[in-house]
Amino acid sequence: MKNSVILNFVKALKEIDERDYTLANAVIKDDLINIFDDKFTTYENNFVTKLNEKYAILNNLKQIDEPDQLIRQFQIPKRFAYSEFGDENIKLAFEKIQLVLGKNNEIDEEWITIPDFIIHKDQEDVNSENQRLIAEVKTEKQLSYKKFVWDFFKLNLYLEKLNFQNGIFLTVNCSETIILSHLETYIKQKIFITTNPEKLFLIIKEDFSTSEIIVNLNDFIKKTFH
Repeated sequence: MKNSVILNFVKALKEIDERDYTLANAVIKDDLINIFDDKFTTYENNFVTKLNEKYAILNNLKQIDEPDQLIRQFQIPKRFAYSEFGDENIKLAFEKIQLVLGKNNEIDEEWITIPDFIIHKDQEDVNSENQRLIAEVKTEKQLSYKKFVWDFFKLNLYLEKLNFQNGIFLTVNCSETIILSHLETYIKQKIFITTNPEKLFLIIKEDFSTSEIIVNLNDFIKKTFH
């Protein structure tokens, strides 16, 4: 693994305390804003906040090398609609995901998406050199395919249409077996995969005490389907 961006992300992940892996999944509705009006996963929000905090500390200590012109943000909306791009493959992928999620989903908000972690220059810039990293984080012990498919699709779309150099799908507390099974199902369903799968990584940390498992999408496709 020679990708410095991925290694920096893992370095921050290693700094998160054990207690942040084991917090109770409390639900507080009145004090939180959710533009989709769906159920909050406050535990996941906490973990993402801790990841951002640890990354910031390492960056300030110069233990992470990050270009000065870029900013690190988390849970910042990125807006796009398939109609802008005229891409029939993305429209079909969206329709497939709606079938997976069922009728009572709320993803058709004109593609307003909120990535969990992002390093870029600004909201309007789509130049590749200024789009360093986009990441999604999941913390459920039994992550369902329905929760996997939407975020994984978004990462593929970020890489394809917004020119990100790196994408990370991070899962903690869920087994490698479950995540790789979801990944295989996603590929078999031919939902949507970036033309640059070598830029997309899954990082699986089954619990606090285990080492990170890093899976590159391109390598997984070659190994599993060729």
